[in-house]
Amino acid sequence: MTKPEDIYWSPKIDGIRTRIIVDKRTIKDKSEFRKIADIKYLSINYKEIPNFKIFDKDIIEICHILNKEYGIKYPIKLDAEASSESKKLSHVMTQFRRIETADPSIFRLNIFDIVINNTPFIKRHNFVKKAIEKVKSKNILLLPYELFHNFSTDRLDDLVNKMSKFGYEGVILQNSNAEYIYGDTYYAVKAKKVETVDLKIIGINLGKEDSRLKGKLATFICEYKGKPLNVSGRLDDKDRDEFAKNPPIGKIAEVQFQEETPEGSLRNPIFIRLREDKFLRETIEPNYPDVTPNHKIDGKFLIHKHEAKKAGLHYDLRLGHNGVLKSWACRKISDLIDDEAKRIMVFETPDHDSSWFNFEGEIEDGYGAGKVTVWDKGTFKETYWSKDHITVIFNGTKLKGKYTFILYQNGTQKQWLFFKSK
Repeated sequence: MTKPEDIYWSPKIDGIRTRIIVDKRTIKDKSEFRKIADIKYLSINYKEIPNFKIFDKDIIEICHILNKEYGIKYPIKLDAEASSESKKLSHVMTQFRRIETADPSIFRLNIFDIVINNTPFIKRHNFVKKAIEKVKSKNILLLPYELFHNFSTDRLDDLVNKMSKFGYEGVILQNSNAEYIYGDTYYAVKAKKVETVDLKIIGINLGKEDSRLKGKLATFICEYKGKPLNVSGRLDDKDRDEFAKNPPIGKIAEVQFQEETPEGSLRNPIFIRLREDKFLRETIEPNYPDVTPNHKIDGKFLIHKHEAKKAGLHYDLRLGHNGVLKSWACRKISDLIDDEAKRIMVFETPDHDSSWFNFEGEIEDGYGAGKVTVWDKGTFKETYWSKDHITVIFNGTKLKGKYTFILYQNGTQKQWLFFKSK
């Protein structure tokens, strides 16, 4: 187990991960054989970067010192972050995309690790530090690490906020004893300052023909301040296939981002989840603050199928209780019939008037505009009813048997777990 005193930290530069491989190969030159350096600069996806030759001379010298003085054998593998003097990612990308040589006056390579088998991080970092100090390069820098004294989550939050103010992306935490496998996940953790925003999904992008995501969801297109914004997501292939077949157009996505850019967009937007609660709160059409009790509906229930044009398909479950229709909304109530072990989340909505018990038709206006039909109807018997736990026995055409509601989240809109019970 890592102790707090074993944790080191470094500012997280807002740059481009760069992998450097330096090898020696033998060539014949005027009847003599000599060794020359063979250098490759690779992106995080292992694609070669053609315009980093400005770093060759210093990289060769650094690797020569690592080899001769510290016995590190070729091929030598270094990890770095390409950055600009301004710390702005847009400036880095300008240099990164150049076909010809990048501008050495603003471009930097910040080396933070080297691959040496069975060697702890702090020892590897010291090798690189000493080699870079001897070369005294203007463009090759060491990413410094400091011991994190008295580590705690509160101190980490303070440090992340401080580094963000200085123009860094956040911080990197590293276990001093960690080994490192080149290019793979290792014992380092990124800590960034992030925010979230709810955005409407207006489209999707599918993967290119020659990519792994061919035919699958690549990115969502969300609307941000009236403009389209591509939003990536940490999704598995099953979810990507599902979103490609059934694009969630018009639904609300929770999107994580780092900050708003000077151009008015979002930096590193990442899809977190569909906001079913946000969606359902906005689909209540209309809202009835004053409901006239009618006890004739007590013990009766119905389920409305609501094909909302903007909000999409959902179901409204309504139970007659104390003269009003207690109401919840959900996406797939049919799951409870197809799979009795299934639990679904339902979102409490305002009490509805008894007139809704016989309603079928078209809602003309608002976010929930669309067709409403009765999906199921019948009676129910209360076996338990409290503010956070309800159990009833349904006797409907589709919904039959004992079901339970458990209050899951008691916020501005209550969320309940709904499932079949024994």
